Amino acid sequence: AACRRLSEIRRAYESIAKIVADGQAAGEFRDDISSIFASMAFYGAIEQLLSGWIFNVVPSSDASFDEAKDLLVATICDGLAPR
Repeated sequence: AACRRLSEIRRAYESIAKIVADGQAAGEFRDDISSIFASMAFYGAIEQLLSGWIFNVVPSSDASFDEAKDLLVATICDGLAPR
């Protein structure tokens, strides 16, 4: 079960990294940040946000979810924006 979970996490990292790499190739994301690093940062941010909801640090309403989702995507994508 643990090996299956690890392979699922690896696939998630690789999928996110591919999205970043494709964005880099299209000039939509910076190319001086490795796609694997960006995927780990994105995945880690999602995990921390989920932990915030579990521990009631972040409100769990639909509006709060939408706001958190938008802020997370904006933070990651703005950080990857070409300079």
